[in-house]
Amino acid sequence: MGKGLLLCICYAANIGGTATLTGTGPNLVITQAVDTLFPDGPGIDFVTWFSFGFPAMLLALLLAWIWLQCMFLDCRCLLGCIKQRGCKGRCKRDRDNAAYKVIRRQYDELGPLSFPEKVVLLHFVLLVLLWFFRDMKFVKLENKRAAGWTYFFVKGYMTDAATGIMVAIFLFFWPSKPPNFMCCRRSRDTRPAKPAPPILDWATVHQKMPWSVVILLGGGFALADGVKASGLSDWMGQGFQTFSGFPVVALVLIICIIVAFITEFTSNTSTAAIFLPILGKLVRGEKSTLQ
Repeated sequence: MGKGLLLCICYAANIGGTATLTGTGPNLVITQAVDTLFPDGPGIDFVTWFSFGFPAMLLALLLAWIWLQCMFLDCRCLLGCIKQRGCKGRCKRDRDNAAYKVIRRQYDELGPLSFPEKVVLLHFVLLVLLWFFRDMKFVKLENKRAAGWTYFFVKGYMTDAATGIMVAIFLFFWPSKPPNFMCCRRSRDTRPAKPAPPILDWATVHQKMPWSVVILLGGGFALADGVKASGLSDWMGQGFQTFSGFPVVALVLIICIIVAFITEFTSNTSTAAIFLPILGKLVRGEKSTLQ
């Protein structure tokens, strides 16, 4: 069961990243590829991706749960866990179990939400709402512009990245403690009125920020440009041309197998950055005709 618990975290992290546009690096790569290869197309926004990715994520999550149940518990546990029987006691909640006591004690030690946690939660919800209603490309206005709050800005000025940076900048100014001056000061509060430190500071960002992820994303884009400039993409495109007579279902299966095999040795972001322009050209028919 311990192996299953560890694997479920890895599976859930990968599956959950497909639900939203910002969930993982390859999702950001495909948006750039679509905007570059199909400049006259509607593009991909947060809502469009979520409407497609969220149902697929739920289905993949269900299949992963069934797979882990059958591998590490028992296939009979699928129904036995619901009916509290048939699992040989492995799925039964035991309040006297040591693991249950440790988890329960740590949960109780968390206590209620603190003021900084409420502030971060508020900004996170604000960020998600701004992403959802930033550029609703499925709603067209009379002047051929998409609906959304970016309508009041120059077209293309406010992107998903700019929205994330804007909310992050708010955290550099938002105080980490409730104000204790003027009308916000409580009658029993005897502390001297002074400014509270912000929720976020640059020292914390410099220490906690996963700069390797930023470098990995940039390296993936650079590698994709190198593949294109060296002519490797044209050579690979000619190789994929041999599959043009295959049925679409078989072609999709072949591409999935090839990409899945390559990602065993390379990062997902760099692989997506390399293959998306190649397959995009095949779809457009610039280098070959895909039928």
